[in-house]
Amino acid sequence: MEENWSDKRFVLEEVKNCGMALEYASKELKGDKEVVLEAVKEDGRALRYASEELRGNKEIVLEAVKNCGMALGCASKELKEDKEVVLEAVKNNGDALEYASEELRGDKEVVLEASKDMIWVLQDADKELRKKIIKDKRSSLSLEELQEIANRNEEKIKSNDEEIEKIKLEEIERAKLIDRICEQESRIAEQRAEIGRLKKNREKNDE
Repeated sequence: MEENWSDKRFVLEEVKNCGMALEYASKELKGDKEVVLEAVKEDGRALRYASEELRGNKEIVLEAVKNCGMALGCASKELKEDKEVVLEAVKNNGDALEYASEELRGDKEVVLEASKDMIWVLQDADKELRKKIIKDKRSSLSLEELQEIANRNEEKIKSNDEEIEKIKLEEIERAKLIDRICEQESRIAEQRAEIGRLKKNREKNDE
C-alpha cells in the first residue's frame, strides 16, 4: 500500500503496528477518535500527537495512561483532575503523580497507589499526607528492618548533601569565572579603544 497519511485505512494499519506513527497522520486523522484510540492502545505516548479535543476525551486518555502512565502529562487539565484517570496513570507508573492536579496529589488513595513500589515518588505528594503515608508504610516493619532502612536513608542523605554542596561550589566557581570573564572582556574592550586612539594619534603625527 502506498503511503498516504491522509488515508484512514492506511493510518489505522500503521498505528496498530506502531502507535507513535500517529505523528505523521494528517491533522484531520489526528482528530479521528478511532485512529487515535488504536494508536494509544499500542503506545500511550502517542497521545501527544492527538488533537487537543481528543486529549480531553476520557476514553482515549484512559487507554493511553493504562499503556503508559506518563501520558497523563499530555492529557487535558480537566482529566488531570479526574481521579479515575489519575489512578490508572499512577498504577502504571508512580512518576505520573507529578502530572496530577494539586488536589489529587493530596488524595491518599492516589498517593498510596503511586507509592506502592517507589516511596520516593512521595516528593510530589502533599507534605502532611507524605508524612502520614510514610509512617503508615513503615509501622508494620520489624526493628531490624527499620534499622536497615534508617541506615540506608542516612547514606542517601549524606550522598545528597555532598551532591548539593558540590553543585553549590560549582555555582560559586561559575559565578566567579563569569565575573572574571566580564572583567577581562571589559579590559579587552578598553585596550582596543586605547589602541584605536593611539593609532589615530600616530596617523595625525605622521601627517
